[in-house]
Amino acid sequence: MCDSGVTVMCDSTPKPHYAFQPLTIIRIVSWLLAIGALSAVIFGYESLPDELPVSRWHSSNKTWLLAVRVPLINILSLGLIEMLGRSLSRYDGDSNEYWITPVLLLTAGSKAVIESVEILTLPDSSKIVPLLLAVIVLTGILISLWCGKSLLRNKNWKKMTTTAGEKVVLTVLVAAFIVLNLPLLFG
Repeated sequence: MCDSGVTVMCDSTPKPHYAFQPLTIIRIVSWLLAIGALSAVIFGYESLPDELPVSRWHSSNKTWLLAVRVPLINILSLGLIEMLGRSLSRYDGDSNEYWITPVLLLTAGSKAVIESVEILTLPDSSKIVPLLLAVIVLTGILISLWCGKSLLRNKNWKKMTTTAGEKVVLTVLVAAFIVLNLPLLFG
């Protein structure tokens, strides 16, 4: 029975994605990790060496943009995950898909902290960091793929929709990724 007294099929169950309490906590923790990582690099800028890595194989003179480039990319990654997570929240599949967003958010937040610690410990950062990052990212991706296996069947991912506003935000995020990676081409 619904409020009107008429017997109809009522689905009063909220969508798990945004009403899901653990997701809210995971979202907050992930963003705090990434913002904290960026803040740590900003506050530790003066202690950074005169040359910073542009990639794992190339370095360049220290600049503010180069110092905060990777932490900003991690924040952009969280934004991208959030936008795609909104699209995922409208997908009507099984409950496992709703774990994709929190897993990827935690993966990106963890990656942000590890990379910022690596930046702050330059030039003496541990040689195990790339391996640790690879394990964290691969684990996050594999768990997400497992959670989204029904999305991959029969091209169900094509049923996901994005709003016009989400497309604009996604376009801006991708453009920002490109801009932040220009130092790889010209550094």
